[in-house]
Amino acid sequence: MEQKRITFKYKGELEDISAPVLLQSLLGFVSLIEQVNEELRTGKKLNIRISSTRKGSFLVNLNLLLDTLDKIKSLFNDLDAQTLEKITYAIGAILMVKKLLKGEEPKEIKDNGSNVIIVTGDNNKIEIDKTIYRVISSSERIDKAVKDTFEPIVEEDDISGVEIEEIKENERKKLFQISKSEIYYVIKTNPLLKEETKRLFIEKEELVVLKVVFAKERKWEFVYKGNKISAYIEDDSFYEDLINHKYSFTVGTRLICDLEIIQVFDKELNVYVNKEYIIKKVHKVLPPPKHPELPLR
Repeated sequence: MEQKRITFKYKGELEDISAPVLLQSLLGFVSLIEQVNEELRTGKKLNIRISSTRKGSFLVNLNLLLDTLDKIKSLFNDLDAQTLEKITYAIGAILMVKKLLKGEEPKEIKDNGSNVIIVTGDNNKIEIDKTIYRVISSSERIDKAVKDTFEPIVEEDDISGVEIEEIKENERKKLFQISKSEIYYVIKTNPLLKEETKRLFIEKEELVVLKVVFAKERKWEFVYKGNKISAYIEDDSFYEDLINHKYSFTVGTRLICDLEIIQVFDKELNVYVNKEYIIKKVHKVLPPPKHPELPLR
């Protein structure tokens, strides 16, 4: 049985972590590992176990176990070790690409023989294997697993970032690290995904506030046309006014804002569905209606 250990470390001055945050984040990361294994088409079954952590720490050890037959191992030598190496390399590459792209379209994509070079808008270059590029640019499930891993963390104020390391025998290799402020970019929709998308831009739309958030990297919650949604606010001037206590919020407070809706084409339903909401500009913050209309019966 081949195995590899990965540590998922929550950084910060932590005495404890909210149980939902910890569980949701780890389940997302386990899903990411499983989805990568499936997308790489290894044909191998992973058995992921979580080891106990040291008291007072939030260094979570995940053991990736790969069950194999001894006959196959003797024929192909370290085939299984190579499989685990591919999985961990792919995870690090996927997360690094998302971190550097920051949710924006790449400036250029170059074919370099067996590799692909991605050039970001700020001229950073990332060179990855073509197989990894195929996985990154085609798997919505992997993108969702990344979001499920990191989005819960933004709700935990004491977490300052995350480190992921691979441990092999006595050697440690850092796969990925991210600060709290960078998580906002990682959980945005992957711009490399080859899916049919379109963006709707609606000026001066009305949203009813359900949850107020002071950190820009976290989503607010609203009611929009009778549906509960969550959305980022990308208006810096609004946050400045918010910090300076220009606005007050109560049940039913409304925002008049410019709203961008990212829609993805669902091939099974043969229709575009809303995937992401972004508030580009806040024009007004209005109090609740004084006399809301009652529905007609």
